[in-house]
Amino acid sequence: MKRKLNNNNNNESHNELIEEENNEIIHDCDSCDEIDNEEIIPEAPPLKKVQTDKQSKLKPKQTSITDFFSPTTIKKTSKNDKVSPFFSNAIDTSTTTNSNNKNVNKKTTTTNVKKNNDKDDEDKEDENEEEDDDEEDDDDKKTKKSNKKLATTTTYKKKSSPKKKVNPTENKFSTINYKDDEYKQKEEYSSSKKDKLENVKIGGHVSIKTGYPSLIQSVVAQGFKAVAFFTNPPRTWKHHTVKLDDSIKFKQSCKTHNFDVNCILPHGSYFLNLGSPNKENLQKSRDLMIHEMKNCEILGVKHFNFHPGSHLNEISEAESIKIVAESLDYILERTKDVVAVIECTAGQGTNLGYTFEHLRDMIALVKDKSRVGVCLDTCHMFAAGYNISSKSNCDVIFEEFDKVVGFKYLKGVHLNDSKSTCGSKLDRHENIGKGHIGTPCFKYLVNDKRFQNVPMILETVGPYDQEVKLLYSFIEDDVKK
Repeated sequence: MKRKLNNNNNNESHNELIEEENNEIIHDCDSCDEIDNEEIIPEAPPLKKVQTDKQSKLKPKQTSITDFFSPTTIKKTSKNDKVSPFFSNAIDTSTTTNSNNKNVNKKTTTTNVKKNNDKDDEDKEDENEEEDDDEEDDDDKKTKKSNKKLATTTTYKKKSSPKKKVNPTENKFSTINYKDDEYKQKEEYSSSKKDKLENVKIGGHVSIKTGYPSLIQSVVAQGFKAVAFFTNPPRTWKHHTVKLDDSIKFKQSCKTHNFDVNCILPHGSYFLNLGSPNKENLQKSRDLMIHEMKNCEILGVKHFNFHPGSHLNEISEAESIKIVAESLDYILERTKDVVAVIECTAGQGTNLGYTFEHLRDMIALVKDKSRVGVCLDTCHMFAAGYNISSKSNCDVIFEEFDKVVGFKYLKGVHLNDSKSTCGSKLDRHENIGKGHIGTPCFKYLVNDKRFQNVPMILETVGPYDQEVKLLYSFIEDDVKK
């Protein structure tokens, strides 16, 4: 047997850490190659031949296997009926004669049926049934009708599919569908268009290939007011330290362009797993995150965004969440000034962080809560079962977030539409307005006061400059309303 892994190779810059995927077993037995794609049909049990003078003179006719298996409804046969139940009901004239012939000996009836089968060249299979005298005619008519229908179509019974395990989050929020016809923004979350244009901070995740000194100038030219990047290559355990000279120029560029350092949200390595049950990998993850947060310190950046990790089906979610909190305590004790921002996930594989309750429990177990926060990814939320496809739905869901976690912990938002459906647990980013989420959610976010002065980062294919303009065009003036 060969085992083939369904690896999730994704070109997008942001996919969750997937420690394991479902496996697909492929049958590869050499002895079965010839029949893998063929339907195996059981042989029909042979009929007991009734020797007659006419049959002995007739030459046997060659028949195909399909002659013995025309689709039919099989009726119960009487105890003395020797016709095979594998055959279809070929109605013989000897069984539908006048009432004077109804009491004919059963052996004679069977012989007549088989004679007629030979005369008809066995085009249809036979099945005889002896019924009570009063009901025989009606049964024959029904049998004829059923044979006509079954001669044209074959029906197969479908195997019942196993019940899908449903996450509690899907039950609560994936099925809500509040319309926006009567939606009205709450007054406490309203503000003027001028305030929104000034305080809504939208940007994108960019590469640092051109270097830190020119980074801020480049993103400002694209209309960014927020930005994200990797301070260390995302797919390696090696530590790359930011050069001191680059950091000085980076800080100076932020001042020159009046770029708020609180709206810079570097992203952590994809290798990080702060909830790992494997001690070696856990320590490597902790050391790598300490290094990346120290890079943020060098750059003068105040926030660092990361995926919490996975339990790998080796321990429970609760145990893994506890390890995440212990890891954060370990890391925060060895760094300073930088806030560790936990990103919500899509729940893909064994990843943690796909419910508000996961985020709440991680924060609750961390000692220094002033240095921990949350980043909400719209694609991840939607895939995890939070249906944010309408403004009214957003109202309900973000009220739940405030109740369970609290907006005081919100340190960032990732703006992504979704290629996958709500509750699919698949992290597939799509350009704004072109996925299953749609534009109402993003219009809600840029017009709600609670999301102002929070870095809102695009992680789509882009181009970012056009999507940034699109998002700012969604801003409305609540004062005029």
